[in-house]
Amino acid sequence: MSSPLLGIDVSGFQGRPDWRAVARSGLTFAIAKATEGATWTDHSYARNREEIPKAGLVAGAYHFLVTSSSAAAQADHFCRVAAPDAIHALDVEAPGRLDVAGWVARYRTHYRDHPLVIYTGRDLWRRSVEGNGSHWGPLWAAGASPNAYVPGTGSASALWAKVGSARSGLPWGGWTKATFLQFTARASVPGIAGHVDGDAFLGTREQLLALTRSQPAPTPQEDDDMAMTPDERATLVREVADAVTSIKARNPVVVDEGTGAAKLPDGRDIDAFPTVIGEIQHEQRRQAGQLDRIETLLTTMAGRA
Repeated sequence: MSSPLLGIDVSGFQGRPDWRAVARSGLTFAIAKATEGATWTDHSYARNREEIPKAGLVAGAYHFLVTSSSAAAQADHFCRVAAPDAIHALDVEAPGRLDVAGWVARYRTHYRDHPLVIYTGRDLWRRSVEGNGSHWGPLWAAGASPNAYVPGTGSASALWAKVGSARSGLPWGGWTKATFLQFTARASVPGIAGHVDGDAFLGTREQLLALTRSQPAPTPQEDDDMAMTPDERATLVREVADAVTSIKARNPVVVDEGTGAAKLPDGRDIDAFPTVIGEIQHEQRRQAGQLDRIETLLTTMAGRA
């Protein structure tokens, strides 16, 4: 097996690591616990968030998913706390049926295409989730073999030498390979008191850095603009104009002598976009769904006004 990039994962249990000493030991990355549930933030995360990248390590943040609060609220909490330019991971190991789908769906409203790593083990996954999880993101497998760590203590590199096959126990959960392996809970690392979890990234440094890229999800109107080509936007503008013209043709327009504003007989301003949505919905019944996009565009334009 080719040599992987070695790192660790930490939480408040590791106290205040000396991250420069950790980096000097030859490790490449460190993934720190950021949040748990909908309100709890690891007391060490703010410092770890700042100090890990300062030491030259690739930084990560993970959320510990629980059943005691909604998955959406938990995802919101993580996205408020976690560094956007870090590896993001979801820890799936707590007892009970965990709503991974709900968490990921909410996470995607904050980060449209930031890679998301799923930490779990074979038995943990089957107990708490089951089904295919590979479409949510790459696997951070707990155990070099199903839920098993290499024996003994020592440096991360010495313990890694005991790992047999990084693909032991796969496939399960839809994953055919592990991207990360947590292969020990008893690594000894300079700069950290006591033992710590040791992890391996089975790829290149460039691939590891790609997991840190951050692109917050755009607002709906920005997303619409980004999804459309200039020709598509021009087409929608013409459709809006045609729809408003059609509405005006079916409704006598009264010009307010004081303001010069064009109004419908009931006093509504024909040029105020939100007021014409009812008519556009009426048009929709005749134009077979084409005005779905027009209504959305008008609502967006009204919100920008």
